[in-house]
Order: sequence, then structure tokens, then C-alpha cells
Amino acid sequence: MIAKILITVLVVLAVGVTAVLAYAATKPDDFRYERSTVIAASAEAIFPYLNDFKLSQEWSPFEELDPDMERRMSEQTAGEGATYAWNGDSNAGEGKLTILESVPNERVTMDITFVRPMAGSSTVDYILTPQGDQTKMTWAMHGPQPYLAKLMSVFIDCEKMMTESFEKGFANLKREVEGKA
Repeated sequence: MIAKILITVLVVLAVGVTAVLAYAATKPDDFRYERSTVIAASAEAIFPYLNDFKLSQEWSPFEELDPDMERRMSEQTAGEGATYAWNGDSNAGEGKLTILESVPNERVTMDITFVRPMAGSSTVDYILTPQGDQTKMTWAMHGPQPYLAKLMSVFIDCEKMMTESFEKGFANLKREVEGKA
């Protein structure tokens, strides 16, 4: 009797695990998280905060994850080729940002490579679109979604986590630039 119950429990568990694994496999091979806001400042006032790693420390929500994390910047801190690497606690993880494209007052595109907590690489875009005396800023993160990330997304809402960070970053950036221009 106990053996039958144990076998039944194991079969149900196996079916459940198989169902989760199969569901994860149906997730898209790529992800894209994107949010926009309007900032009461010109693109010229905002752009340096996106294009220079020294200034990005003033508003990036990720800087708050671990105040004691190790930070390393390349000699060139702004524009194409500039790099910023960090190594922090389990909240911040470890990784590196590299500016791939910098179009003054319009766009900054970066490669972000994570070492931990989970290895991976994505692209980050900041896009500025003037709207009169204000600027629409779009912040996007996109890239491949390997199977392990698909499986993780069954249990963790990664998009919600990232877009909450985007919203916090927007608020921080607005505080830095609005009224200064």
C-alpha cells in the first residue's frame, strides 16, 4: 500500500516537472523589456548622464543594490568603447557594460555582460526623442533567452523586476536633470 502511494506521488511529481520543463521550452528565444517616460529637460541636458559612466552613477538604480561593490571604469568613461565593470554582493552580482554606439543627444547602445548570478549578455538602449522643451526617453534591454533563463522566467517575473528598475532610474534621472537645464 505504501509502495503504491509512493509510486503515485513520484509519477505525479515527474509529470509536474515534465510539464514545467515543457512549458519553459515554449517561451520565446529572445526577450525585450522596454519603458519610456517624458523628462522635463532637453536631450542635450540628459545625454551626458546616459553616455558617461561617471555621471550614470548619479542616477542608476543599480548603484543602490550594493553600496560597497567594487567598480572599475576604463580611462575613457564616456562614448563608444567606454567600459564599466562591477563586482558586488548577491544583489548586484558581477558584470561589465561597454558602450557600443553613442549618437550625441539621440542614442546610447551598450552591451551588458553578466558573470553572476547568471552568465549572459544583452543589449541596453537609451533613446532620446525631443518633444518641444521636453524629451521622451526610452530605456530598453533585449537579448537572447537561453533555456535556463526561460525556465527561470516560469518562477520569476524578470520583466517586472527590470521595468521596476527602469522606473526607479527614470525617477532618479528626472531628479538629476529637471530644473537644471
